[in-house]
Amino acid sequence: MNVWQRIIPAKWTDEWLERLAWAGPQNCAVTYLPGRKTARLEVYALTAAQRKKLTREFGGRAVSKPQASWLAPQRRAFVLPLPPWLCLAARAAAIPPKYRRLPRLIIPAGLAFGTGEHATTGLCLRQLLKHLPAGGGARVLDAGTGSGLLALAASLRGARVTAVDYDADSIATARANARLNAGVPPVTWRRADLLQFKPAGQYTLLVANLFADLLVKALPRFKQWLAAGGTLIVSGILRGQEAAVAAALRKERLTVSARFRKGKWICLVAKL
Repeated sequence: MNVWQRIIPAKWTDEWLERLAWAGPQNCAVTYLPGRKTARLEVYALTAAQRKKLTREFGGRAVSKPQASWLAPQRRAFVLPLPPWLCLAARAAAIPPKYRRLPRLIIPAGLAFGTGEHATTGLCLRQLLKHLPAGGGARVLDAGTGSGLLALAASLRGARVTAVDYDADSIATARANARLNAGVPPVTWRRADLLQFKPAGQYTLLVANLFADLLVKALPRFKQWLAAGGTLIVSGILRGQEAAVAAALRKERLTVSARFRKGKWICLVAKL
């Protein structure tokens, strides 16, 4: 298999992934190089014309790799908590020694969205950790779980977590990631359409990293699922979509208490 690759500044990863969104997130892989400010970007499953176009526009090179290497598990270690809450490493040995005894999650790159490189995942993770009550015991719903990263992080912090996704591959990937992180307390994984899902009870905290149009449709249901005083964390919102999402939150009498931005992406925290 021919793969296009090039070295990029690690701080520009989000911009590169947005630029290559047409290739599909499942076909892009970023490997962070320990101790360096650069990363290796690779794009798989390209036609010959697409490879030539990428090389012509952005440089880099086409290399040959075995079919089995496509979506190979480039394991990242997510160390919680760290300032700025999240540490990515190409392998566990790259984690600074003083952090190695802290709880961490290993999330391989794979079919499901959410290994942590994308701005929206990082934004949600930071706010999730910030708003989980100390001492555990919170009931959390991860709406659109993808790789299961957010659900597993909440469970690692002592929450009772239900994670929902419509995509069967995502749920299978999330379950596999749960097995890989055997020390994390169990999460309830559910394959369901969010617009039809019927939860058992209400939640202290709900996190939803989804497309903005789906967020707007789901907000009336999210409000019903939140316990009084509960926290809603939403992302997947481009700057041009923020006004529409904020208006939908006001319509449901959900009060935005904080707003965060990374590049083109917005994360909103709201209270019931």
